[in-house]
Amino acid sequence: MEKTEQKKMDDAQAVSPLAKDKTFGERAYSGIFDWGLNYWTNLLASAGFSQYAEHATRPIKLLGMKEAASPRDLQQSLAAGVRKHDWFFKRFEKKTRTELETLGKAAGEIESIIYNRSMSRARSLTLLMPGFLIVIPTVWLGAKIKPWLVQTLDKMHYGAESVDDPTLKARHQAIAAEARPTFLGTVVARLGTMFVAQGAAQMIGSEGNRINKFGHDHNIKSFKEFGGIDPVTKSIGASLGGALPTSVREGYNSVARGWGFDWSEEQIKSGMHFVPKTGELKKYNTATEDLSRFIAADTVYTMVTALTIQPLLKLLQYVPFMSYKPKIATKPEVTFENGKTIKVPSNHYLDNAPEIDVAANSSPATTATAALDRADAPTNTPSPRVSHVREHVPAALNNHPHEELATAR
Repeated sequence: MEKTEQKKMDDAQAVSPLAKDKTFGERAYSGIFDWGLNYWTNLLASAGFSQYAEHATRPIKLLGMKEAASPRDLQQSLAAGVRKHDWFFKRFEKKTRTELETLGKAAGEIESIIYNRSMSRARSLTLLMPGFLIVIPTVWLGAKIKPWLVQTLDKMHYGAESVDDPTLKARHQAIAAEARPTFLGTVVARLGTMFVAQGAAQMIGSEGNRINKFGHDHNIKSFKEFGGIDPVTKSIGASLGGALPTSVREGYNSVARGWGFDWSEEQIKSGMHFVPKTGELKKYNTATEDLSRFIAADTVYTMVTALTIQPLLKLLQYVPFMSYKPKIATKPEVTFENGKTIKVPSNHYLDNAPEIDVAANSSPATTATAALDRADAPTNTPSPRVSHVREHVPAALNNHPHEELATAR
């Protein structure tokens, strides 16, 4: 019994904290791919492209088109195609018409509600299009180059000597053994999020949405007050874009008009392009509001798809051709000075890292975990250029060999 407890304590002491915590290279990788490309680049590209599709009036001719048409007309045609050909949409359209007719709604109001719902679908799809060009390559390629990039960045940051540090070796080994999506798997996962976003756009995208109706049917205030993704994000866009300095709004309005942006079909119908007193046409002047609106909308749909992309990627690991494990995963071990083996837990941030057996030196001088960039490191540590990986040996370690080692920061 005592030997079992002793072994557990020895193993607990030997586990590298970097097996769980991210290294500098991992944090940098996350900043580049997760935040830089997959979030901010995708967000701004999606919002800008959506504003272009909604407001650009200069004709373009895409491959396969017989005649040129403006992006705004193409988006309207996309919404019309949803109303005419989409089985999922038509099924709910029929039910919606019946409900509205029962409530005594006028034919024009019913058509407006149906139109707004189809436009929510079209806008959702437009928002997702840049993501296919950005997210698919970065998720697929990023996973392939991650081990190399993390190790390179760690070596640059911690110093050349860090390549021999057991904690970094354990962390790099875990990263190298992670399951990665194939290109096909990445495409399938992205298509899955598209269907989820399209469903959300139809069900809760516009006024008179199903959650709003559910709230009225069951007297739930929070649901009754939710006007739909499009109306809510439009209000957010008006507040954020309208709060910008006048010089910024006027400057972007001028740029937008130079790009051929004009009032959307909805804005034309609502009379926003007319001066109320004179009835004269006025220039397009809501560019910042519209851009902010699509930024808000993309953020909402990103939240929706984020709840589906990771579970879907995990599920696809069990589907043939959707993911693969590197060859290193078949024999995950790092050899140090002796043959003692310990378990390196999976990285909680990366989900897919398997448990890996590594060999560690059990002598008191070398079982101490390397504390990376530790804020409370003693002043007599080696210079950062020699190595940012500083050996941190707790004073009590020799007296209490089973005391838990300090975690790396």
